[in-house]
Amino acid sequence: MKWCRTKLAHLLVYRRFGQAAAPHGSEWRRMMEEVLQTPASRTHQFGIASVQSKTFPLSVPLPAASADGASS
Repeated sequence: MKWCRTKLAHLLVYRRFGQAAAPHGSEWRRMMEEVLQTPASRTHQFGIASVQSKTFPLSVPLPAASADGASS
């Protein structure tokens, strides 16, 4: 559950440095690597095989054009 360590690092950095620290800045990277002993990666590796993409047809009625070509 690496995401737990990632979020914990954010909380610890906020507690120690306040809002002055960048979200994934040097303080966060140090907290991840030196304190929590985990690689400071900003990307998640979640499996997505169980998630199916759903598409829906979309039909939008267009306004009728008048004889001079302008929309009404």
